[in-house]
Amino acid sequence: KRIVFDSINDYNGRNVDSNREIWVYDVDTRSIIQVTDTANIKDPADATKTIASINSETPAISGDGTKIVFVSNAALGGTTNDDYNYEVYLADLPRNATSATIKRITDTGKDFDTEVVQGIFSNYTPTINDDGSVLAFVSTRKAFKAVDGGAAAFSAAKEGATSTLDPDGNSEIF
Repeated sequence: KRIVFDSINDYNGRNVDSNREIWVYDVDTRSIIQVTDTANIKDPADATKTIASINSETPAISGDGTKIVFVSNAALGGTTNDDYNYEVYLADLPRNATSATIKRITDTGKDFDTEVVQGIFSNYTPTINDDGSVLAFVSTRKAFKAVDGGAAAFSAAKEGATSTLDPDGNSEIF
């Protein structure tokens, strides 16, 4: 009953900057719902200069049509994203709702002190199961902080490894 997609189009008059946003087409109401509404980051000293282009991409919707997982380099769900790294987000869009509640799933940072992560597209291709209780994504990151800023919530540890981090830096499925 719902189709999720990303687009730069302006279906409702609110995407005038043509950022890639997440949209849902609801078959029952024959309406398009804008899930994300982002803006590029402008230079405080010169508003004509863009510091970072902000986009939300590659959405997947749960079988019941109420949960949407996607990646974005925006600060969504009441969080900050100062490095503009692509993070995994989960949107809850109940039936008959016209707006979603968004929760950030990953909080990726540097794998080592000298690494620069600004704008890295390191989390991608998220997917979600039928009832929205399990999601998966691919990442080149080694460890993830808990969304609330706590200790590592999960890592790319290999079975039997002495280190908690996967040293090869290849993409892994989480």
